[in-house]
Amino acid sequence: MTIFLILVMLVPMATFAEEEFNPSFVITDKDLVSVGTMDVDDIQNLLDAHNGALKSLRFFDIDGEQKSAAEIIYGAAQRNNINPRVLIVMLQKEMSLITDPSPSLSQLNWATGFAVCDSCDVNDPGVKKHMGFATQVDSTAALFRFYIENKRSHPWIKRALKEYKIDDKVVVPVNDATAFLYTYTPHLEGNRNFRTIWRRWFERDYPDGLLVKADQDPNVWYLERGKRRRVTSMSVLVSYFDENDIVTIDKADINMIDEGIPMSYENYSLLRQGIRTYLLVDEELLQFASAEAMRSLGFNPLEIIDVVPSEIAHYNLGTMITSASAYPTGALLQARDSTLTYYVKNGVKHEILNNGLLATNFNNEPPVVIDDDALADYFDGDPVTFKDGSLVANIGNSKVYLISNGERRYIPDEQTFAQLGFSFEDVAWVGDTLFELHPEADALQSAS
Repeated sequence: MTIFLILVMLVPMATFAEEEFNPSFVITDKDLVSVGTMDVDDIQNLLDAHNGALKSLRFFDIDGEQKSAAEIIYGAAQRNNINPRVLIVMLQKEMSLITDPSPSLSQLNWATGFAVCDSCDVNDPGVKKHMGFATQVDSTAALFRFYIENKRSHPWIKRALKEYKIDDKVVVPVNDATAFLYTYTPHLEGNRNFRTIWRRWFERDYPDGLLVKADQDPNVWYLERGKRRRVTSMSVLVSYFDENDIVTIDKADINMIDEGIPMSYENYSLLRQGIRTYLLVDEELLQFASAEAMRSLGFNPLEIIDVVPSEIAHYNLGTMITSASAYPTGALLQARDSTLTYYVKNGVKHEILNNGLLATNFNNEPPVVIDDDALADYFDGDPVTFKDGSLVANIGNSKVYLISNGERRYIPDEQTFAQLGFSFEDVAWVGDTLFELHPEADALQSAS
């Protein structure tokens, strides 16, 4: 622990390079319409955090009622089914209103730049009728809704996968949301600014392998293959994970992740579908060859859960379990003479190259000591690698990585490390051999 902290102080954490702007992509289609990402309190908290004048200003809304800026933004988003984050970025991109502590009346009156084209006169009656903070915010939200619902009937609305000349550069938007942003702002720089603000404020890189939850929300989610899977009970949670590994993140960020199939059955559950009975081991179904095989290995038929095909269709099928199967649920075994430790499963032994694996993968479970000759009876498999969600570092180097999908992803700075709820005490320091068993993937996106 002390050595690591000294290394961190002596070796500067790498900075995360600014994303190179891709004119063809600004935000996703889902980003544009995810209306539930923020409630009024969330919006107010963001305004407070950026300390601009909008945090305390009130305006007359389109219904004639005086409201806070947060209430107006929220209302416009709800009425038009547009993500309030889009409106927030528009306010910042057009007039810096989220961060400006003393905006001019003109900034407030033309808050989102609605109806103000490059050659427009704001005193023109046709333009002037759109003046006012609430009118601007609502009109922008309504216009994006109009784009969505009328893109096929109005050729002037830009669409995905079509070529457009933007500032003398050919741009082919990869999705409708990006095309609509170019319809609203037909300039590269404006959309570059939108992308920069959006990424800085609203894009978070939550890698596969994390357990996450929102504050004041009992639901726990496991992130896997780009989706969030709800862990349906505490018994399921503790059968797979350490509840101390749960990271608390913004509910809005959770909602932006597509929902996957729930984790509904405990690890090592006995599941029966029709005439087949399975043992669920680490999200893999192992079929028993016979009822006798199940009994001979000590499993209780009274614990069998009947399921329908759709409940288990997403699981992979593993090796069939017979009466001769050795450790179908896996076991830690240590050679008496050589003191080498292995994880043995279904007759295959996998060497544990570092004691840090015992803590991260097996919760410091003590191995069973057996004779070296008995261990030799098992087939040799690949060494054990770190489970997803583990923190690792190569001895002699201060860089810390997160294991995700079996790969190591560099954590670029302390803010990102802290945001994900990590602790330096959980970092496993390993030698080159074990470290290199995890291919290097893209670094995590910096939270700074």
